[in-house]
Amino acid sequence: MRSATIKQNMTNAGVPNVTQVWCHEIGGARMFHGIAIKPGKPTMLARIEGRPVIGMPGNPTSCLSNGYLLLAPAAAALAGRAPFRHSTVRARLIEDLRGPVDKMQACMVGLVGGEAASVFKESGTITSMSRADGFVTLPVGVERLEAGQEVEVTLL
Repeated sequence: MRSATIKQNMTNAGVPNVTQVWCHEIGGARMFHGIAIKPGKPTMLARIEGRPVIGMPGNPTSCLSNGYLLLAPAAAALAGRAPFRHSTVRARLIEDLRGPVDKMQACMVGLVGGEAASVFKESGTITSMSRADGFVTLPVGVERLEAGQEVEVTLL
């Protein structure tokens, strides 16, 4: 099993990213910082002494959603295990879901009787995740999923 370091980024508007600074100070090589996912953009990958360092977003919802989307699959791969697969269910949207066309959006939803409704507030609000049963993914290039549409919900 290979090892990795996982740190939560301490990013805030106007404040330097503590994980990025720490990585640079100890001789790490940043591979990227910032990904086209909402919530979760301030994700970082670096390498220190040949080991991956994953910088997770500082906002709770962003960090948790990226844990499901990125960290669990990466951990399975590092451990030499089969690709990680989340359980999913089909549900009908009771309202439109919107996202930025230039990013993948993980829309947190609650499920009731085969229907899905958005529970997302903002990436810094943990109640978005505490009230969610799962998330619906809007891929890059898709700005809206319409009410009444059947979608796949990835369960948390």
